[in-house]
Amino acid sequence: MSDPHRHSRSGFIALITRLVVGGAIIVIAFGIAGWLVGTRPLPQMASGDRPGREVLVLEVQQHSISRQFKGYGVAEAFQRADVPSRVQSTVTQLSEGSRAGRHVATGAVLAQLDDLDFRMQRNAVAQQIIDLRAQMTSRSSELLRATDRLEFAQEELSLKQTQLGRVQRARDSGAAHDLEVEAALQDVLRAQSAASTARELAERLPASIASLEAQVRRFETDHELAEELVKRCTITSPIDGVIESIDVRVGESLQPGSRVARIVNPDHIELPIRLPASARSFIGRGDRVSLRASGTSSLTWEATVQRVSPENDPLRRTMTVYVDLQQDSSTAEALAPGQFVEALVASSTPQELWLVPRRSLRSGRVLLAVDGMIQSTTVESDFAYHGDIAESGLPDRDWIVLAQPLTAGSLVIVEPSRLLRDGMRVQPIRSGESGSAVDRKDSAK
Repeated sequence: MSDPHRHSRSGFIALITRLVVGGAIIVIAFGIAGWLVGTRPLPQMASGDRPGREVLVLEVQQHSISRQFKGYGVAEAFQRADVPSRVQSTVTQLSEGSRAGRHVATGAVLAQLDDLDFRMQRNAVAQQIIDLRAQMTSRSSELLRATDRLEFAQEELSLKQTQLGRVQRARDSGAAHDLEVEAALQDVLRAQSAASTARELAERLPASIASLEAQVRRFETDHELAEELVKRCTITSPIDGVIESIDVRVGESLQPGSRVARIVNPDHIELPIRLPASARSFIGRGDRVSLRASGTSSLTWEATVQRVSPENDPLRRTMTVYVDLQQDSSTAEALAPGQFVEALVASSTPQELWLVPRRSLRSGRVLLAVDGMIQSTTVESDFAYHGDIAESGLPDRDWIVLAQPLTAGSLVIVEPSRLLRDGMRVQPIRSGESGSAVDRKDSAK
């Protein structure tokens, strides 16, 4: 059986030991802290004014630039054709080159339709023309004979009338009888009847021949139409281009107007570009256009404005300019019809304008370095400008043209970071100066 007094004394000794050890540790810690504080290096007091932070600045000045407007559009093939069937017939054959994606030349055969009915119609009309022309030849011969008979009848009538005159004079002189006069008169009447009949026939035949000629011309027209229908059964490409689609199959029955194929020529592209309506007074024919495919910055094209739409769109408040682009569609850099593009249209008349780098704007304000101190000011943007400004000494290509100019010679801080505040002292480093930390930092970017 254990002694309770012995256990009580052991617990008391352990408590006293922990208290002594803890107190010793605290004393040692305070001693170390006092030693560290006593041996710390004292800061040196700087003499004179502390230099300001180096900042890259740009001296604002006017630059001769062209006003730019950004627009958007969809590329369209200038030459495109939906090739239709112009007759009612059945597809009998598709040419070997009638495949989507194949290049075709003007006149290349795309499909052949059944032309049997049209050829039979053409041959029937041709036979009718031959028959009518044979009738015309016969009537022409009849007309010649009728003309000759008319001349003979007129000559005979003239002779009979002369004979009647002699007989009448002889009777008057008592040398002839009345019976002889009556006989001569009957001869004159028979000659008049023959001449009248010959004249009637000679006058009727030209009208008959003219009627036959009219029928021939009508049937010749029918023959030309039948010949054209036969030709229309051979469907050809109306332009040079690439087959986008073939919409028929062999054995398919077509109606006039049914689309057989669609062909586009990607070598000549037209782009209707929508610009702000305010651009009308600045943009005209011949102005330079930079095109960029939407979604990629590597593919760009240079072109010019070919024409300007005379009307504005009142709903969108836009105007439309048309850009033509000639290209080699076989290259990887070719602009495909249907591609959505961004366009930057530049006026051909440069202006003297004030501009600052886009990155120098922060919430509609710029920071200026005035007498070694930062001073912010509000600016109003007129339009954005994209391009190099060599005299600025900066690599920037994105600029903001100011609606109201700053004071000439003002120093704009190029990179207004959040650490820069109004009244802070700075050391301005002009763009283009070498050897500064700001230049080295900017070059590293």
